[in-house]
Amino acid sequence: MLKRFRHLILSAIIFLSGIGLWLYHQSHTIHILPYEALRDRAFIEKLFHRDWYWLTDQEYDPTLLALWLDNKSPTADPSTFGTLTIHVAQKDHADVGFVAYFLKSAQEGLILFIDVEPMHRSKHIGKALLDFAINNLKARGAKRVQLITRQHNTAARRLYDRSGFSLRGQTADYVFYEKKLIP
Repeated sequence: MLKRFRHLILSAIIFLSGIGLWLYHQSHTIHILPYEALRDRAFIEKLFHRDWYWLTDQEYDPTLLALWLDNKSPTADPSTFGTLTIHVAQKDHADVGFVAYFLKSAQEGLILFIDVEPMHRSKHIGKALLDFAINNLKARGAKRVQLITRQHNTAARRLYDRSGFSLRGQTADYVFYEKKLIP
């Protein structure tokens, strides 16, 4: 009887530990979802307002942001409308980061923007967004992916170096990266 009771207690502990691990995993899982304007626009606008300098080389212009988000376009050229893919990272049902990318040509992808809320940085969210964009571009036929960052954006440069990007060139202000994708 005592042996059966110990077995029952041990089984209950293992079961509850499993539930605890599952709940921990669920609460720390990063979900990457397609951009939905009603759900995500205010969040992305907030990130752009705060991090404009890091995200683009252009002067602050909310109409540019509207162009990117409303038309899903990397440029004002109507032929590019709908070509910009935007995904948002969520943790615990809250937006914590985003990535925007497109195919520049049949074999070349460009990651245009990637940003993560400061309180969620260094938690692998940027890496998850970067990998997601790379895999999506690869599935769409890209043989290489490019991106640009500022010279002194050391955290981003470290992420790109660790993710297999190679230095393609640089100016006084910017670093140009490329990653060749293996089929």
